[in-house]
Amino acid sequence: MYTRLVIIVFLSCIHFQGFSQKLNSKKVKELKNKTLLVGLEEIDEKRSKGLKAKDLEMYKNQIEGNNNALKRAIEKYWKFSSDIQYIPFDEAKELVKKQPEKYFLIRYNKYTDYWRSRSGAGWNKINGVLEYDWGVRYKEIANEIMTLNLDIPSTALMVNLPNLYVSNSDAVYGVMQMQYILTRLNESEDDKLDFRDIVKECNSKILKGKTLLLDKNDVDSDLNWSEIKAIYKYNFKIVTSAEIEKAIINLDPNYAIVQIVSLQVGKGNVNAHIIHETQTGRILGYVVPTVAFGIQGTSLITYNSKIKKKQLKEYLESAECEK
Repeated sequence: MYTRLVIIVFLSCIHFQGFSQKLNSKKVKELKNKTLLVGLEEIDEKRSKGLKAKDLEMYKNQIEGNNNALKRAIEKYWKFSSDIQYIPFDEAKELVKKQPEKYFLIRYNKYTDYWRSRSGAGWNKINGVLEYDWGVRYKEIANEIMTLNLDIPSTALMVNLPNLYVSNSDAVYGVMQMQYILTRLNESEDDKLDFRDIVKECNSKILKGKTLLLDKNDVDSDLNWSEIKAIYKYNFKIVTSAEIEKAIINLDPNYAIVQIVSLQVGKGNVNAHIIHETQTGRILGYVVPTVAFGIQGTSLITYNSKIKKKQLKEYLESAECEK
């Protein structure tokens, strides 16, 4: 694979994990016999008081739906450990904080990425004359990003989800990806094996044997089937989101999917493309933004919001052995 300047360190810390703790084989083996707490979202009373009846109902429905999706995913697909409790997040957070030797936690997390700018003081004296700088007014852009986190008690593993409102397949995607990494680390005889070693594995042979499902809404409108075929040398299908959801939920052994997820940078408008094996949750490859360094620092030059020719080439490259 050709050398390119990518945010590999950023991706390792942001999309896949590890804020304060390095998740390695030794740490994961310690989790096996602990109780898994699934922290469920709760109604924010302060927020709910200011909502109209219709908005309040919608707010409650989203929380209930997100919780149900996570519970279903854990109940049906979680095999890593057997002792599981479903409790409110605040309660779970306190338990894992006070008794980390007994508990670990899986929960949603909403990360708000925003940008705010302003100039100096409103009134400035220029050549002895007071002038008002209208740039003092705030300009703000904010996006919420949903992640699935594993805490021990600090966050040790994190999977960025494709939607703020989590569907059943989104929850399965997060749980399976998380479980695959934990299982591989648990089975390793090398206590120093790290999640990054797993993510960087050569998976081109596996990808070759899968049909890659591309969501038609994610494929750039200027890209047609023939152009994709000329670039992507393995089997693929352009399908609806419903077909992708079915493949994820059924753990279909025939497919891999491309999941586009927002990252905690660039006001939530910068995306990673994750190639996910639907049967196991294995990450077969990933594409992250390239960067350029200018006079004013680092600037992102691609947001990766759509599947284009460049991304298709990088899917193949990311699955190769050299990363």
